[in-house]
Amino acid sequence: MLVCFEGIDGTGKSTQATLLEQRINEKAPGTAIRVAEPTNSPHGTKIREAMMGAKERLSFDEELDLFVQDRKYNVEHNIEPALAAGKAVILDRYYFSTAAYQGTSGRLSWQEIIDINERFAPRPNVLLVFFLPVDEALQRIDKDAKDAKRGSRSYMERKDTLEKVQAAFRDIHDSGRYDSHAIDAARPVGELQGLIWSIYQDHARKQRS
Repeated sequence: MLVCFEGIDGTGKSTQATLLEQRINEKAPGTAIRVAEPTNSPHGTKIREAMMGAKERLSFDEELDLFVQDRKYNVEHNIEPALAAGKAVILDRYYFSTAAYQGTSGRLSWQEIIDINERFAPRPNVLLVFFLPVDEALQRIDKDAKDAKRGSRSYMERKDTLEKVQAAFRDIHDSGRYDSHAIDAARPVGELQGLIWSIYQDHARKQRS
């Protein structure tokens, strides 16, 4: 099963993706892997370096190409081998993030960007989209940056950008194209973990039946 965690920065989706991986492996060791995008491929490394080191964004074409190439690497080296081995694959970001973030440029719509990716990337069985007021998300981002001594926000973490991105995530969730669940990221961590575990179990039972 392919489970995808999405949402703007600061929503806590990475924490919940990690907790789900741990819980699955506690029940059945070695049956789940978590993969975060961008990956550690050369393309993913360039993306992270650009996001944290540049005051302005890369060109749309360069940025989109890097994300697509990194995702092709992820599909070939991580996702497809794990699915073929019968494992649950938990994705901390996937092509929905590319659609939402790069879709704010106005060059391509989020639908067009998704279509480009679905030519080679498998669709998720479950899509979990985390929603949180942007001001609260930015407070979390700033706290995490301070704790990690990371410095200023990246160009992806500006308020106006995140407002547009979250609106795109809402459109993706509301589109009906996916088995999508809206997650209220303001809820306590333990409560969210229980909710996500319940959603996961429901889908696992459907797959077995």
